[in-house]
Amino acid sequence: MILLSGCLYVMADMIAFSRTYDPTSFLANIIVIVVTVATAAAAIYLARPLFPQVRDKMKTSFNHFQGWLLLWGQYLSHNQIVEKIKAMGKFKGKSKDIQPFSHLDSLPGIQYELSEDFVYFRSTKKAYDELFETLEDDSIHMIGLYGEGGCGKTTLVTEVGKKAEDLEMFDKVISITVERTPNIRAIQGQIADMLKLKLVEESERGRAQRLWISLKQKKRILIIVDSVWREFKLKDIGIHLDDVIKKTWKILITTRHERVCTSMNCQKKIHLELLSEDESWNLFQ
Repeated sequence: MILLSGCLYVMADMIAFSRTYDPTSFLANIIVIVVTVATAAAAIYLARPLFPQVRDKMKTSFNHFQGWLLLWGQYLSHNQIVEKIKAMGKFKGKSKDIQPFSHLDSLPGIQYELSEDFVYFRSTKKAYDELFETLEDDSIHMIGLYGEGGCGKTTLVTEVGKKAEDLEMFDKVISITVERTPNIRAIQGQIADMLKLKLVEESERGRAQRLWISLKQKKRILIIVDSVWREFKLKDIGIHLDDVIKKTWKILITTRHERVCTSMNCQKKIHLELLSEDESWNLFQ
């Protein structure tokens, strides 16, 4: 095949450069064309074994080119995102209306609770003043408010919590409800909501530890634990009181029974009395 290709190539040259070659001769031109095509066909035939290699190399080169284009596109996109973030950062703090995309507004917490039904009477005023005096005492970290059902314990501690928050006595005021049969996961969820914290742990113990990590970042906290029916281990929900925490945190529990305050080691126990007959009459007028 190589010999035939060479002969055809020589014949084409001889015809094209011959002194007797007439460019206007139709037959001569046909011969030149046939010889040239035959030569090209022979060359292609000879190159066929190389086609798979060439094809694979072209495919590899194209894939590399595609990868380079992808990386370059990602680089440009990354730079554009960085520049936009920087541009947005210039506005941060200049307007309260501009917040990061991932920002969640803080829940109102205890301020969400209505206190329109709160009325000062002699009994509530006494307990109210006593609670505030205790909150200002750094030597006391466990406070118990006890009284019969319906005497207004929840309303009173809600009002105290709001006032303490308004006066900025604490970095955070958290209010949780325990009820007769405590639901640990639900209580942990209440705390997490107030902290804007997402609990991903499956076990109650893991969730408690996650809450503890978040809580201890706050310097001063008031935690209101409402409607406690029996001794309740605060550590189970993530409230772990060590010697340092005891100096800055306050735990205020409400219960119907004084013995619960005792079992939970409340350093200060405050009794909320029922309204007197005159106070009850005035309330319904």
